[in-house]
Amino acid sequence: MRETLGPTMGLPACTVRLSYLGPGGDDGLGILALAQISDPTPPVLPRPRTDRLHRGQVAVVLGIEGASEAVRAVRGRGYRSRGSSAFYDGDGFLVALEEPGAQGDSLFSASEVAGAAEADVA
Repeated sequence: MRETLGPTMGLPACTVRLSYLGPGGDDGLGILALAQISDPTPPVLPRPRTDRLHRGQVAVVLGIEGASEAVRAVRGRGYRSRGSSAFYDGDGFLVALEEPGAQGDSLFSASEVAGAAEADVA
C-alpha cells in the first residue's frame, strides 16, 4: 500500500493512515474519511482562498439540531461568515451547519458557482 496510495494523491511513497467516520450501524457506510500522511512528512500546502469561490473548494456540511444558534456562536468568536449558515474555520475551510432536513439558503448561489468556474478556466 505504501508504494501505491501516496502517488494516487500526488505524493511520493508514504505512510497513510485512514479513519472513516459514519453514523454507526451495520451498513459500514462511512460519511467522512480522515487521512494522516507521514514518512515522509508531506509539504505544507498553501491555505485555501477565502476571498472567492474556486474549483475544488472544500466545504464540510453538517446537519445538526440547533444549527442557527451554533452558527451565531461561532460568528461571535470572530470567524468569517459566508451566507446564512456557513463560516470559514481557523484553517480557511468552509463549514456549513444546517438543520437536518431543512431547505434553506444555498451555500453557493448559481452566479457564484458560474463565476468560480469562469475564474478558474481563465
